[in-house]
Amino acid sequence: MNLNNAILHNTMEDIVLFCLEDVLKEKNDICKCDQCRLDMACYILNKVQPRYVLSSRGIVHYEKNKIKDNQEYIDIYTLAIEAIQVVSQTMRHNKKDINKDKAGNKIQNTSPDKNGSYYYNFPQIVGRVIDSDNLEPICDAKVTLHNGDTNDKIAMFNVNWQNPALINDQMDGFFSFWPISIPTDDKSKKTVFVMFVTLEKEGYETMCKSFEIESESTPNLDETINKEQVFRLNEIYLSPANKNS
Repeated sequence: MNLNNAILHNTMEDIVLFCLEDVLKEKNDICKCDQCRLDMACYILNKVQPRYVLSSRGIVHYEKNKIKDNQEYIDIYTLAIEAIQVVSQTMRHNKKDINKDKAGNKIQNTSPDKNGSYYYNFPQIVGRVIDSDNLEPICDAKVTLHNGDTNDKIAMFNVNWQNPALINDQMDGFFSFWPISIPTDDKSKKTVFVMFVTLEKEGYETMCKSFEIESESTPNLDETINKEQVFRLNEIYLSPANKNS
C-alpha cells in the first residue's frame, strides 16, 4: 500500500517466506516453482495475524522481535510444513511444465542483467543505541550514515529509508540503513567500503562509530531484503553529557 509515498509492509510476509524457504531446502521430492511457493506462502499468511509497519522499518521490527517471538517462529514452521503438504497435493500445473514458461521454453535459473552494468550491492545495516548509565534503549536519537572517505551522507536505496534515521519510542533503540547500490565497470571485484555513523541526542555526548563492509561487484542489482545478510553493528552506548563535570 502506498500512501503519500509511504509504503506499508506486512512484516509477517518476510518471516513466512524465510521460514518457508528454510523448510523447502530440506525437501527434494516436491515442486518448488514460483507458483507453488506463492501458493504455500498465501496458505500460511491466511492463517497468521498480519503485522504492518512502514517498509523501511521492517528490518528493525524483524531484529527487535526475532528474540522475543520464538513460539511464533515454531508455529510458522509448523504451518510451512502443512502448506507444503497441501499445495503439493493440489498443485495448479502439470509437473512436466514446472521448468518451462508459457511459451514452452526452459526457464533459466540466472537473474537477468538489469542494464548491462555491474554493481556493488550493500546489505541492510542495523544497529542499536543504549544508554551507558541505565543500559536502557535510547529513543529520540538521530543517527546519520556517512561515507568514510568523503564524510558525505550516504544515499539510501529508496525513499522509504531515511538518512539521518530518527529512532522513535517504538523502535526499542534500533535503527537501520540500506545504502544505494553503486554501479561499476569492475567485474567480480571485492572492495572494502569504509562507513561511519554519528549518533546525536539532546543531553548526550555525540558518538561516532566507524566500520567496514566488503562487497563484490555483481551483474545483478540486488533489490530484495535478505534477513540472513544483514550487517549488524555492535550495540552503541551513549553517555549523558557533562557526566564527569
